[in-house]
Amino acid sequence: MARLVFSTDSPSKLAQIYGLSQLFMGDPGKLISVIEDSTKLGASEYVDFVNNLLSRSISVIYG
Repeated sequence: MARLVFSTDSPSKLAQIYGLSQLFMGDPGKLISVIEDSTKLGASEYVDFVNNLLSRSISVIYG
């Protein structure tokens, strides 16, 4: 939880989160909502939640 709080403690850090969210998820607010959802889970639910997120493939194309 502390890492989450410190990751949003400045405008530049928050902008980085929104930018990464747009780049990898196609929605600037999606990463914030994923982080918020993950804080509501218990330990065993959290493992399943993370496994579900990591099962998605991500393609980065440099051009």
